[in-house]
Amino acid sequence: MPAHNRPPLVWLRCQGRRYLLRWHHRDGTWWAELQHLALIPGPRPIQVTQTWHPAGDVERIVGENYSQVPRT
Repeated sequence: MPAHNRPPLVWLRCQGRRYLLRWHHRDGTWWAELQHLALIPGPRPIQVTQTWHPAGDVERIVGENYSQVPRT
């Protein structure tokens, strides 16, 4: 995926880099919806997972553009 078409990367504490899909505010707390692409052996070599994490567990990566990340 070209860099200009992909969501920005973030660092998820203790779990590595993830794509940031959107921020969500719920019950007074900000959450981050993240996507992870994993390469695994087998007939379907790319596994895509999407998960929610508290915004405090997410760190920005210098050089990534976060201005277009949706907030709900």
